[in-house]
Amino acid sequence: MKNAFRAKRKMGFLDGRITKPDDASAEIDDWYSVNSMLIGWVVQSIDASLRSSITYTETVRELWNDLLQRFSVGNGPRILQIRSDISRCRQSGQSVAAYYGNLKKLWDELATYVPPKTCTCGKCSCDLTKHITQEREEERLHQFLLGLEDDTFGTLRSNVMAQDPHPPLNRVYALAIQEERHQTLIKDRDLNKTDAMAFSVQSGGQVARQQTSSRPKCNHCGRLGHDITKCYKLHGFPEGWVPRTSGCGSITPQVAGRGRGRGSSGVANAVQHASVSPSVSIRY
Repeated sequence: MKNAFRAKRKMGFLDGRITKPDDASAEIDDWYSVNSMLIGWVVQSIDASLRSSITYTETVRELWNDLLQRFSVGNGPRILQIRSDISRCRQSGQSVAAYYGNLKKLWDELATYVPPKTCTCGKCSCDLTKHITQEREEERLHQFLLGLEDDTFGTLRSNVMAQDPHPPLNRVYALAIQEERHQTLIKDRDLNKTDAMAFSVQSGGQVARQQTSSRPKCNHCGRLGHDITKCYKLHGFPEGWVPRTSGCGSITPQVAGRGRGRGSSGVANAVQHASVSPSVSIRY
């Protein structure tokens, strides 16, 4: 509200520098016009739930002083609550900009209740006000660094605290934003690698399944590699067929025949061997 009054060069109506002229003065009508306009500005700026509590005043200065006495009184419990919120404020998965914005609102509200002390005598030559401002800035820097996440900004915090004097808060905020962007790029790159590896494994599995599914399957014996028209168990084994071995020299019991077709006269009896030396070649 003060900024709006200063922009229109009407701050004198609030602090008393522009007084009400005499009723017989030629400027009285202009003064009433501006005064009524300023009262409207103040009333429209107040929350609707509080407008009913505002008493009618003839001048904007009286209205301003009434609001000043009602809402500008320091509140000890609120100051304690704000300082507690600042000490507990953490990033907690937020972006650096959102985390800093929350802290900045708390700092600004606390500054309205506890403004920085300044020299009023004008005789100090030690720049006490400057030192107090620097101490408050350094305190805010420590609060900002303590709330950052350790996994991402632990190195940045150590580097900043190792510098003497400490860099300003705005500079540290810019460094935190830069580190956050760098960490985001690293996470995106790792995610792309993981997706590429998963896609490669998935593609390899699909190729293997396609190769397996492309092999013919016999409907009689259920094995892959041939169909029912070439099944030995159905049409007979060819001449000179040697049974496959399983394990170390053991022969699976199979029927060998010298003729082709079911019921051939050359079909031999099944021969079973519990263990056969690998060096022995058995023919049927």
